[in-house]
Amino acid sequence: MKKHVAACVGAVLMFTGLTTAPANAATGWARCPAGSFCIFDLPNGGGAMAWFQVGSPDLRAQGMDNRASSWWNRNQDGFSLCDGYGSGGSNHLRSVFPGAQANAQADTDNRASSVRKGVFNC
Repeated sequence: MKKHVAACVGAVLMFTGLTTAPANAATGWARCPAGSFCIFDLPNGGGAMAWFQVGSPDLRAQGMDNRASSWWNRNQDGFSLCDGYGSGGSNHLRSVFPGAQANAQADTDNRASSVRKGVFNC
């Protein structure tokens, strides 16, 4: 009886292994989770990524300080990219409205040090 059960379990495992396709990891822009604001360190959603729902007063905590080269806002609220840390004294670089997906322009590329929820919020 034990041999019969072991053979059935082995057959089920073998069948499952043959029919299960490996999941493909998302790449580029598609890595940004729904409901999030994402920044990427390369154009077109490439490279390292950090995502937020409320922002970050200091992008050093995510290893993304002065590294944002593209972004996608999949959140219902706008966000601001700021050149500076904390809650005040930062220069406003860019407001990113809901649904916006873009590459940084020369004047904002690799300059953001914080992300704040709300447009024009630096």
